[in-house]
Amino acid sequence: MGSTFVQNYKDVGLISLHFDEKIGNYVSFEGYATRKLDDGSQFSSRLPFSDQSYDQNERKFCGVVSYGDNRAKHGVKSQKWEFIFDTQFVSVLSGKMVLRRVYGKEKTVPFGKDICYTNANIKNVVDIHDTVKRLE
Repeated sequence: MGSTFVQNYKDVGLISLHFDEKIGNYVSFEGYATRKLDDGSQFSSRLPFSDQSYDQNERKFCGVVSYGDNRAKHGVKSQKWEFIFDTQFVSVLSGKMVLRRVYGKEKTVPFGKDICYTNANIKNVVDIHDTVKRLE
């Protein structure tokens, strides 16, 4: 895909999603460089997706990010992401993130209402003049 998606119109690096064919797909926490994990160790600025899959017909991406062996942030050891892009890859239409806690409990956070992701490079994705004409 070669795109970056920002959460709730925040800057890149504040839990932004990166899809890069050269270095791989990851979640960026670069804006949170001073944060620490529960054990006091340094928080990684990028967490790569593992166990990834992408269904082209549904535009559905699935992947897992982990804080590492025996590591956690606020008791969360990994996050399972699942979301569906719109047809032009402007935004994430729906989906969820399942937070897996150290002690086995899970919490599901839905996407699309309170948490929204939008393509950071929207100028090169959408022809704004065409969109305005279509909406008139």
